[in-house]
Amino acid sequence: MEAKDVGTNLAEVETSEQLQRYGGALPNLLLTDYLEFRRFVDGQKRDTFRLAVRQADGRVEAVSPAEQARALNLLQNFLTRPRVPVATADDLARRLAALAHAIRDVLGRAFETGQASPLLRDWRDAFARTLLPELAPQAEAAREAAAVAAFADMFAQMLAYGLFSARVACGTVPFSRDTARRLIPRTNPFLRTFFEQISGAALDEEPFAGLVEDLIQTLAHADLARILEDFGRRGPGMTRWWTSTRRSCRPTTRSCAKCVACITRPNRSSSIWCKAWTGCCGIVSA
Repeated sequence: MEAKDVGTNLAEVETSEQLQRYGGALPNLLLTDYLEFRRFVDGQKRDTFRLAVRQADGRVEAVSPAEQARALNLLQNFLTRPRVPVATADDLARRLAALAHAIRDVLGRAFETGQASPLLRDWRDAFARTLLPELAPQAEAAREAAAVAAFADMFAQMLAYGLFSARVACGTVPFSRDTARRLIPRTNPFLRTFFEQISGAALDEEPFAGLVEDLIQTLAHADLARILEDFGRRGPGMTRWWTSTRRSCRPTTRSCAKCVACITRPNRSSSIWCKAWTGCCGIVSA
C-alpha cells in the first residue's frame, strides 16, 4: 500500500515514475490518501473507491452506506488476493530487482528531503568507513547527490542479495526477517550487523519497511527448488541469475561491479554467495 497525505492528487501520483515502478514490483498495490483508494493489479488500475469525501470547508463526510459496502468488499478482495507463485529465475530476478529499485528510490528521496532517519545516516557512515569513502556526506551539492545515489543503490542491493542468500540457505524453514538474520554467517560481521538492525523493530519506522516485507514475502513464496534446478547450484548458474537481477536494477556504483566480478569466480557454490559478494569489498576474507 502506498499512502499519501489527505487531499493529495492521486491522479498525479498515479502517473509518477515512483508508482510506475511500484506497479512493476508489486502485483497487488493500493494507492490511497485515506479517503480515496485506487487498486492496481499487475501494474494496471483495477478499481477506484472511496470511504469519505473532503468538503470545500475542510470537513470530511462519509460516503453513502452502499459506497461503504462496496469499499469494504474491494478492500477485502485486496487483502485476500492470493500471492502469485514465483517459479522461474527470470521472474524472481525481475521482481527482486524492481523492489530493490523502489527501495533505492525511497532512500534517495529521504536524504534529498532531509528526512533520513538516524538509522539510515548511521548506516551511510558505516558504509563509507567500511566500503567506499566517497559515500560520506559531501559539501558540494552535485557530489552529495552522487554519494546519496551510490549509497542508496548499494544499500538496496545488499538487502536484496542478502535476503536471497538467506532464503537459499533456509531450505524448507518458514522464511521471515528473523530467519534471514539468523542465517547470516558470523564470518560476515558487517552483513550480520546490518541484518540484525534491519530485522529489528527499528525497521518498522523506516519508509521502505513495507518494501522489505514485500521482498521477504516474494522470496518466501518463490519455488526455490525449481529455480535452483533451472540454473544449477554452482556459481556460474547463480551468476547468470544475479547478473540478470542487477541489470534490471541498473546499478551505478563501481563497488557493485567489483562485487559481481567476485561472484563470477568459477566454482563458487550458492552457500558462499554472501561471503564472496562482501569479501571483494574487504569486509571478510574471501
